[in-house]
Amino acid sequence: MVANALIVAAITLAVSVFVFRKTLIEILGGKGLVAILYLIALLLILAVFGGCAFLPAESVYKSRHKILLRGQLTEYQVRELDFLLDIFSPKVLQSIKSISLNDDFHHYGPKYISGECHFSGDICLKSKYVNDSGTLWHEVAHAYHYELNRLGRNFEKEWLRVAGDVYGKDSPDWFPQNGLLTKYSEKEYMEDIAEWVSEFYQAIADRPTAFSKFYDWPFRPSINSDPRYKAKLELLRKYEFITEDDYRRFIALDIF
Repeated sequence: MVANALIVAAITLAVSVFVFRKTLIEILGGKGLVAILYLIALLLILAVFGGCAFLPAESVYKSRHKILLRGQLTEYQVRELDFLLDIFSPKVLQSIKSISLNDDFHHYGPKYISGECHFSGDICLKSKYVNDSGTLWHEVAHAYHYELNRLGRNFEKEWLRVAGDVYGKDSPDWFPQNGLLTKYSEKEYMEDIAEWVSEFYQAIADRPTAFSKFYDWPFRPSINSDPRYKAKLELLRKYEFITEDDYRRFIALDIF
């Protein structure tokens, strides 16, 4: 889940300033209004580049991947975390600033959220999902995606060019469709990317995955005729979300 608390705060402030701008001008004068606009700009910058504002204390247990762990993680949870992270390349793992066990109710948005990754690469997970492969792999994909953005890579532009106008719709609940793997992929392109990475690794780990439907006859003809699935896979390979070895393992599954 993309971190959104600061974004919501910035937008709320911006809307408030706009609605009450005349009153603010009368009270604060022109200079005061300019100061408020500067504050809005600062909040927007924090929304884009800021990390988690309420990180738990550092864990007593350490990750063998040298990733900073926070929160009251057990030794077993850390061992399982490391095992699930083994699937990624060192390059992807380096994009993770920290992983926190964080059950603070006010930290997240909607109740259904199991975790989130901040633009800084700080990943926060609820205790129920801290060893859930789908959740963890999804959030790691966000972290690496943000790292590519910081490096000025063209990954996002290429992905959006392939995907087309498919996000923010309300399509029927059956998926895959339209080059998307899950209903959540339809929300926005960032979630589409993270879902792809998570489902890809679920598939090669022989776990339940959206790719299972690619074998079903009602889905297979329409999926195979949609070039976006293969194009997205190639982009993940090109920008090293997935390793060459894992790419070959996936191809060997003969999904499409």
